[in-house]
Amino acid sequence: MRRDRITITIRRDVLERLDAIIDGDKIRNRSNAIETIVLKELRSLPLNTAVILAGDSSIKINNRSILKPLLQLGKKTLIEQNIEYLKKFGIKELILAVGKLSGGQLKEHLGDGSRFGIKIFYFQSTAGSAEILQKAKTRLHSTFLLTNGDILLETIDLEDMYRFHKKNQAIVTIAVATSLDPSRLGSIFVKGNTINNFKEKAARENDQSYLVNGGVYLFEPKALEQIRPAEASLEKNLFPRLSRTGKLGGYQIGKNWIHLHDREHYQDYIKK
Repeated sequence: MRRDRITITIRRDVLERLDAIIDGDKIRNRSNAIETIVLKELRSLPLNTAVILAGDSSIKINNRSILKPLLQLGKKTLIEQNIEYLKKFGIKELILAVGKLSGGQLKEHLGDGSRFGIKIFYFQSTAGSAEILQKAKTRLHSTFLLTNGDILLETIDLEDMYRFHKKNQAIVTIAVATSLDPSRLGSIFVKGNTINNFKEKAARENDQSYLVNGGVYLFEPKALEQIRPAEASLEKNLFPRLSRTGKLGGYQIGKNWIHLHDREHYQDYIKK
Protein backbone atom coordinates (compact mmCIF):
# COMPACT_ATOMS: atom_id res chain seq x y z
CA MET A 1 0.00 0.00 0.00
CA ARG A 2 1.50 3.37 -1.04
CA ARG A 3 2.45 5.75 1.75
CA ASP A 4 3.14 9.50 1.57
CA ARG A 5 5.72 11.36 3.63
CA ILE A 6 4.36 14.20 5.79
CA THR A 7 5.78 16.58 8.40
CA ILE A 8 3.85 17.23 11.63
CA THR A 9 4.35 19.18 14.85
CA ILE A 10 3.36 17.40 18.05
CA ARG A 11 3.52 18.22 21.78
CA ARG A 12 6.49 16.67 23.57
CA ASP A 13 4.37 14.97 26.24
CA VAL A 14 2.19 13.40 23.53
CA LEU A 15 5.32 12.23 21.70
CA GLU A 16 6.58 10.59 24.89
CA ARG A 17 3.29 8.73 25.27
CA LEU A 18 3.51 7.72 21.61
CA ASP A 19 7.03 6.35 22.08
CA ALA A 20 5.84 4.32 25.06
CA ILE A 21 3.61 2.12 22.87
CA ILE A 22 6.40 1.24 20.41
CA ASP A 23 7.31 -2.41 21.08
CA GLY A 24 9.29 -3.24 17.93
CA ASP A 25 6.75 -5.90 16.98
CA LYS A 26 3.14 -4.78 16.56
CA ILE A 27 4.16 -1.12 16.72
CA ARG A 28 7.54 -0.81 15.02
CA ASN A 29 8.29 2.93 15.03
CA ARG A 30 6.74 6.40 15.41
CA SER A 31 5.20 6.39 11.93
CA ASN A 32 3.60 3.01 12.57
CA ALA A 33 2.34 4.20 15.98
CA ILE A 34 0.71 7.33 14.52
CA GLU A 35 -0.83 5.35 11.64
CA THR A 36 -2.22 2.71 14.04
CA ILE A 37 -3.85 5.30 16.30
CA VAL A 38 -5.29 7.34 13.42
CA LEU A 39 -6.71 4.24 11.72
CA LYS A 40 -8.31 3.13 14.97
CA GLU A 41 -10.08 6.48 15.26
CA LEU A 42 -11.15 6.69 11.61
CA ARG A 43 -12.14 3.11 11.03
CA SER A 44 -15.88 2.56 10.86
CA LEU A 45 -16.07 -0.72 8.97
CA PRO A 46 -19.16 -2.66 10.05
CA LEU A 47 -17.66 -6.12 9.48
CA ASN A 48 -18.15 -8.66 12.23
CA THR A 49 -17.35 -12.02 10.61
CA ALA A 50 -14.62 -13.42 8.38
CA VAL A 51 -14.28 -16.86 6.82
CA ILE A 52 -10.84 -18.31 6.08
CA LEU A 53 -10.64 -21.28 3.74
CA ALA A 54 -7.76 -23.09 5.43
CA GLY A 55 -8.11 -26.54 3.85
CA ASP A 56 -5.43 -29.23 3.86
CA SER A 57 -3.05 -27.74 1.30
CA SER A 58 0.58 -27.65 2.44
CA ILE A 59 4.08 -26.68 1.27
CA LYS A 60 7.16 -28.82 1.80
CA ILE A 61 9.90 -26.86 3.58
CA ASN A 62 13.13 -28.68 4.57
CA ASN A 63 11.45 -32.05 3.96
CA ARG A 64 8.56 -31.11 6.24
CA SER A 65 5.02 -30.45 5.01
CA ILE A 66 3.60 -27.28 6.55
CA LEU A 67 -0.02 -26.20 6.21
CA LYS A 68 -0.15 -22.94 4.26
CA PRO A 69 -1.91 -20.97 7.04
CA LEU A 70 0.87 -22.07 9.43
CA LEU A 71 3.75 -20.86 7.28
CA GLN A 72 6.11 -18.83 9.40
CA LEU A 73 6.41 -15.11 8.54
CA GLY A 74 8.89 -13.70 11.01
CA LYS A 75 7.68 -14.26 14.57
CA LYS A 76 4.12 -15.16 13.56
CA THR A 77 2.39 -17.58 11.24
CA LEU A 78 0.48 -16.39 8.19
CA ILE A 79 -2.88 -17.02 9.84
CA GLU A 80 -1.84 -15.18 13.02
CA GLN A 81 -0.83 -12.14 10.97
CA ASN A 82 -4.13 -12.26 9.11
CA ILE A 83 -6.13 -12.55 12.34
CA GLU A 84 -4.39 -9.49 13.78
CA TYR A 85 -5.07 -7.55 10.57
CA LEU A 86 -8.74 -8.57 10.53
CA LYS A 87 -9.17 -7.47 14.13
CA LYS A 88 -8.19 -3.94 13.10
CA PHE A 89 -11.32 -3.88 10.92
CA GLY A 90 -13.66 -5.00 13.69
CA ILE A 91 -13.76 -8.74 13.02
CA LYS A 92 -15.01 -10.51 16.16
CA GLU A 93 -15.88 -13.94 14.75
CA LEU A 94 -13.70 -16.11 12.54
CA ILE A 95 -15.01 -19.16 10.75
CA LEU A 96 -12.24 -21.56 9.77
CA ALA A 97 -12.94 -24.05 6.98
CA VAL A 98 -10.60 -26.94 7.76
CA GLY A 99 -9.82 -30.26 6.13
CA LYS A 100 -9.40 -33.69 7.73
CA LEU A 101 -5.68 -33.09 8.28
CA SER A 102 -5.64 -29.39 9.11
CA GLY A 103 -8.45 -29.31 11.66
CA GLY A 104 -6.44 -30.78 14.52
CA GLN A 105 -3.32 -28.71 13.82
CA LEU A 106 -5.17 -25.42 13.54
CA LYS A 107 -7.27 -26.07 16.66
CA GLU A 108 -4.11 -26.87 18.60
CA HIS A 109 -2.41 -23.71 17.31
CA LEU A 110 -5.31 -21.25 17.57
CA GLY A 111 -7.71 -22.75 20.07
CA ASP A 112 -11.04 -20.97 20.45
CA GLY A 113 -9.50 -17.61 19.55
CA SER A 114 -9.65 -16.16 23.07
CA ARG A 115 -5.94 -15.33 23.16
CA PHE A 116 -6.49 -13.22 20.02
CA GLY A 117 -9.60 -11.53 21.38
CA ILE A 118 -11.94 -13.17 18.86
CA LYS A 119 -14.16 -16.26 18.63
CA ILE A 120 -13.09 -19.04 16.25
CA PHE A 121 -15.55 -21.60 14.88
CA TYR A 122 -14.34 -24.65 12.98
CA PHE A 123 -16.24 -26.24 10.09
CA GLN A 124 -14.87 -29.23 8.22
CA SER A 125 -14.92 -28.97 4.46
CA THR A 126 -15.27 -32.14 2.42
CA ALA A 127 -16.13 -30.73 -0.99
CA GLY A 128 -15.30 -27.05 -1.50
CA SER A 129 -15.81 -23.36 -0.79
CA ALA A 130 -19.52 -23.24 -1.62
CA GLU A 131 -20.22 -26.20 0.63
CA ILE A 132 -18.58 -24.54 3.64
CA LEU A 133 -20.70 -21.39 3.26
CA GLN A 134 -23.81 -23.53 3.25
CA LYS A 135 -22.66 -25.20 6.47
CA ALA A 136 -21.86 -21.90 8.17
CA LYS A 137 -24.73 -19.78 6.84
CA THR A 138 -26.51 -19.58 10.21
CA ARG A 139 -23.59 -17.41 11.40
CA LEU A 140 -23.49 -15.23 8.26
CA HIS A 141 -26.20 -12.62 8.84
CA SER A 142 -24.50 -9.49 7.46
CA THR A 143 -21.78 -8.51 5.01
CA PHE A 144 -18.80 -10.81 5.61
CA LEU A 145 -15.28 -11.34 4.37
CA LEU A 146 -14.12 -14.58 2.78
CA THR A 147 -10.47 -15.28 2.02
CA ASN A 148 -8.29 -18.16 0.91
CA GLY A 149 -5.87 -19.38 3.57
CA ASP A 150 -2.70 -18.61 1.57
CA ILE A 151 -3.25 -14.86 1.08
CA LEU A 152 -1.40 -12.24 3.15
CA LEU A 153 -4.16 -9.73 3.81
CA GLU A 154 -2.12 -6.73 4.99
CA THR A 155 -1.51 -5.49 1.43
CA ILE A 156 -5.26 -5.05 0.86
CA ASP A 157 -7.12 -1.96 2.09
CA LEU A 158 -10.23 -3.73 3.36
CA GLU A 159 -11.95 -0.50 4.31
CA ASP A 160 -11.61 0.86 0.78
CA MET A 161 -12.72 -2.49 -0.65
CA TYR A 162 -15.78 -2.42 1.60
CA ARG A 163 -16.75 1.10 0.45
CA PHE A 164 -16.28 -0.01 -3.16
CA HIS A 165 -18.45 -3.07 -2.56
CA LYS A 166 -21.31 -1.07 -1.05
CA LYS A 167 -21.13 1.76 -3.60
CA ASN A 168 -21.42 -0.68 -6.49
CA GLN A 169 -24.27 -2.62 -4.83
CA ALA A 170 -22.64 -5.95 -5.67
CA ILE A 171 -23.74 -9.06 -3.84
CA VAL A 172 -20.17 -10.38 -4.10
CA THR A 173 -17.00 -8.37 -4.70
CA ILE A 174 -13.76 -10.10 -5.69
CA ALA A 175 -10.30 -8.63 -5.11
CA VAL A 176 -8.78 -8.58 -8.60
CA ALA A 177 -5.01 -9.14 -8.84
CA THR A 178 -2.64 -9.46 -11.79
CA SER A 179 -0.61 -12.50 -12.81
CA LEU A 180 1.65 -13.42 -15.70
CA ASP A 181 0.52 -17.04 -15.34
CA PRO A 182 -3.29 -17.03 -15.16
CA SER A 183 -3.66 -20.73 -16.06
CA ARG A 184 -3.61 -21.74 -12.35
CA LEU A 185 -6.07 -19.07 -11.26
CA GLY A 186 -9.50 -17.72 -12.08
CA SER A 187 -9.36 -15.41 -15.11
CA ILE A 188 -11.43 -12.25 -14.75
CA PHE A 189 -12.83 -9.96 -17.41
CA VAL A 190 -14.17 -6.60 -16.28
CA LYS A 191 -16.34 -3.82 -17.62
CA GLY A 192 -15.94 -0.76 -15.43
CA ASN A 193 -16.22 -1.95 -11.81
CA THR A 194 -18.16 -5.08 -12.71
CA ILE A 195 -16.86 -8.55 -13.57
CA ASN A 196 -18.71 -9.66 -16.67
CA ASN A 197 -16.91 -12.98 -17.17
CA PHE A 198 -15.19 -15.36 -14.75
CA LYS A 199 -13.35 -18.48 -15.94
CA GLU A 200 -11.77 -20.74 -13.34
CA LYS A 201 -8.31 -22.04 -14.33
CA ALA A 202 -8.95 -21.66 -18.05
CA ALA A 203 -6.71 -23.99 -20.08
CA ARG A 204 -7.03 -22.24 -23.43
CA GLU A 205 -4.99 -19.08 -23.84
CA ASN A 206 -7.91 -17.28 -25.51
CA ASP A 207 -9.96 -17.84 -22.35
CA GLN A 208 -7.29 -16.41 -20.02
CA SER A 209 -6.84 -12.93 -18.64
CA TYR A 210 -3.94 -11.36 -16.76
CA LEU A 211 -6.56 -10.08 -14.32
CA VAL A 212 -7.08 -12.91 -11.87
CA ASN A 213 -9.03 -13.90 -8.79
CA GLY A 214 -7.12 -12.53 -5.77
CA GLY A 215 -8.76 -14.96 -3.34
CA VAL A 216 -10.36 -12.27 -1.13
CA TYR A 217 -14.09 -11.55 -1.28
CA LEU A 218 -16.87 -9.52 0.32
CA PHE A 219 -20.23 -11.28 0.43
CA GLU A 220 -23.76 -10.20 1.10
CA PRO A 221 -25.80 -12.94 2.84
CA LYS A 222 -28.27 -13.01 -0.06
CA ALA A 223 -25.51 -14.41 -2.27
CA LEU A 224 -25.80 -17.64 -0.27
CA GLU A 225 -29.36 -18.05 -1.56
CA GLN A 226 -27.94 -18.43 -5.06
CA ILE A 227 -25.71 -21.39 -4.18
CA ARG A 228 -27.44 -24.51 -5.41
CA PRO A 229 -27.50 -27.63 -3.18
CA ALA A 230 -25.26 -29.79 -5.37
CA GLU A 231 -22.63 -27.07 -5.90
CA ALA A 232 -19.30 -27.34 -4.10
CA SER A 233 -17.18 -24.64 -5.74
CA LEU A 234 -17.79 -20.89 -5.76
CA GLU A 235 -15.23 -20.45 -8.53
CA LYS A 236 -16.74 -23.03 -10.86
CA ASN A 237 -20.40 -22.41 -10.15
CA LEU A 238 -21.48 -19.25 -8.34
CA PHE A 239 -18.98 -16.70 -9.68
CA PRO A 240 -19.48 -17.48 -13.39
CA ARG A 241 -23.23 -17.31 -12.86
CA LEU A 242 -23.08 -14.00 -10.98
CA SER A 243 -20.81 -12.52 -13.65
CA ARG A 244 -23.75 -12.73 -16.05
CA THR A 245 -26.05 -10.76 -13.73
CA GLY A 246 -23.99 -7.57 -13.22
CA LYS A 247 -23.84 -8.18 -9.46
CA LEU A 248 -20.23 -9.41 -9.26
CA GLY A 249 -17.91 -6.53 -8.38
CA GLY A 250 -14.20 -6.38 -9.21
CA TYR A 251 -11.98 -4.43 -6.79
CA GLN A 252 -8.53 -4.12 -8.34
CA ILE A 253 -5.58 -4.56 -5.96
CA GLY A 254 -2.87 -4.74 -8.64
CA LYS A 255 0.61 -6.18 -8.23
CA ASN A 256 0.99 -5.75 -4.44
CA TRP A 257 -0.86 -9.03 -3.97
CA ILE A 258 0.93 -11.61 -1.77
CA HIS A 259 -0.19 -15.14 -2.64
CA LEU A 260 1.87 -17.81 -0.85
CA HIS A 261 0.49 -20.70 -2.84
CA ASP A 262 3.72 -22.66 -3.41
CA ARG A 263 7.26 -23.04 -2.08
CA GLU A 264 8.75 -20.66 -4.64
CA HIS A 265 6.40 -17.77 -3.78
CA TYR A 266 6.85 -18.37 -0.04
CA GLN A 267 10.65 -18.38 -0.22
CA ASP A 268 10.66 -15.30 -2.47
CA TYR A 269 8.55 -13.44 0.10
CA ILE A 270 10.59 -14.33 3.19
CA LYS A 271 13.83 -13.34 1.42
CA LYS A 272 12.61 -9.76 0.95
